[in-house]
Amino acid sequence: MDTSNDFQQKDLLSSKLTLSIIYEKYKEMIEKISDFFDVIEDFDTNVRVLEPEKPTRAHTMRRIVIGNHCSMQIVIDPFKPREKPKDIKLLGSDSIISPLKFNLNNNRNKWNMNKLLRENLETLMDIEFPKPSTDPTTEQDEFSENCGVCYSYRLNMKIPDKVCDNVKCGMPFHSECLIEWLRSIPGTHQSFDTVFGSCPYCSSTLSVSTSK
Repeated sequence: MDTSNDFQQKDLLSSKLTLSIIYEKYKEMIEKISDFFDVIEDFDTNVRVLEPEKPTRAHTMRRIVIGNHCSMQIVIDPFKPREKPKDIKLLGSDSIISPLKFNLNNNRNKWNMNKLLRENLETLMDIEFPKPSTDPTTEQDEFSENCGVCYSYRLNMKIPDKVCDNVKCGMPFHSECLIEWLRSIPGTHQSFDTVFGSCPYCSSTLSVSTSK
């Protein structure tokens, strides 16, 4: 009795069943995160995304322009994309981001699960995110200034994340560059994970965190 053919048919059937199960699981997963795709595509279409440099659906983080050298970094939960992100960081001058932080907290009851994440953030902070520019040159000049220490925009794939609090200065820096510069000059002091010193350009007091 030739059983080799029976084994081959069983193996083939088993493979088909396995592929079918994998395919159904894949479809189920895609359906679960389809709303996440809508949310991030809305961001990538309607706001100026600083990071990732070339955002895709695989990236859950977005750093977006607010204006006046300030930005917001958020991490979106793929399974709960319309909920308020637990990880929200406002980067820039304290005089500008402090009122935004206050609005985010004070207006949290205005969060609407039927709205897109971008719409809710704009409502809570009472702002409108700048639209992507059709002129790449203007976009670079307005929002992508080089670090005031290393004179580069990207450092180890990172863009400037610290801005002088003096609104008349507003010089952007990479935190790593600023910390290294401050530690090289007299008058700088550190308390716990924060370094205090003066802006290299306007001499205004500033501070930068050493924690990542």
